Amino acid sequence: MNDPQMFAQAFFMAGLLIYVLNRDRTWTLVAVALLFVIGGNIKHNLIDFPLVLAIELFLISRRRLALFLGLLALFELPVFYLNVHLGGPFFLGQLLVPRLYFWDKTFFDGFGYYIVLLIPMAAAIYVTARSFRLPERRLIAIYFAVSLALGVYFSGGVGVSINTYFSNTLALAMMLGLFLHDFGIPHSRLPGTAAQWNAAATLVMFFWMLIPLQCDDILFPVANWHKLQAQQQRFTQQVDFLRARPGPAICESILRCYYSGKPYIIDPFNSASLIHAGKLDENVLVGAIQAHQFAAIQFNQRPLASGLPDAPPSRFTPAVLKAVQQNYTVAFQQSDCTIYVPARPELSRK
Repeated sequence: MNDPQMFAQAFFMAGLLIYVLNRDRTWTLVAVALLFVIGGNIKHNLIDFPLVLAIELFLISRRRLALFLGLLALFELPVFYLNVHLGGPFFLGQLLVPRLYFWDKTFFDGFGYYIVLLIPMAAAIYVTARSFRLPERRLIAIYFAVSLALGVYFSGGVGVSINTYFSNTLALAMMLGLFLHDFGIPHSRLPGTAAQWNAAATLVMFFWMLIPLQCDDILFPVANWHKLQAQQQRFTQQVDFLRARPGPAICESILRCYYSGKPYIIDPFNSASLIHAGKLDENVLVGAIQAHQFAAIQFNQRPLASGLPDAPPSRFTPAVLKAVQQNYTVAFQQSDCTIYVPARPELSRK
């Protein structure tokens, strides 16, 4: 995924590992808090890791919990200052930008992700339920439960993708390791040994992973290579077209505007979120479109049969789409890109 989350998770996982290996030593909490703060400033939504450790410490030592929370605050203060100093005074405001949320999205996204992991998830949930009673496994059990709950909850946010489940996928791998470690048939009257049953379970879990791989067409690398080549060729053509249009542009795919040298003026996702939250007046953007202030406006989909640009409400509001339809015309169209230009091109040069 084109996301810093995987890099951030390396720091969080390192902190978790250090705690598991040296959980009774004070310096451990110092190292863990520092790694958590570094990871949190790479990707801020991985709150399951510090939450899991806070729950574990709450159960065993309130004093160590207070120390852990104090260390997090101590390390975060200078880092917050650096973010504001280097990134600008709007760091906190951008971090707290409101986001649309739909409960039905949590169901459909979660169902689509976990249905292909049905057997592994059942095994993991079974082991998790058993592990809460074992002190040496309780932390991992808490991690699985918390990461699952938070992953599903955050998936309801508009603009949240499959990476919301990454943390729980790591926890799933851990629980499957414990499942395979424990797996055996205790009843001697059943055929086969415990080792044979364990080997069979390992093969089932391994080959089950072919299902999600097939869902993403990863099993056909040659065909995917040809698809990527065609996609790259189309991308180059789209960028060349945008670059040839003098003046600013709006791109649903910001990457296209970036490579075509267009100034960063409008971020469709964030601007639409601010409009829905009542913090940005959409009439300003609609007026700019009506005045043909943009040399081009790019969408990722083909227009609807009515001629209205096809884009999700998380990127463009209905009023903005209507303004584009009334004041711009399609000048470039491919399967994954439609570019509109002003109906009277000479006005875009103002």
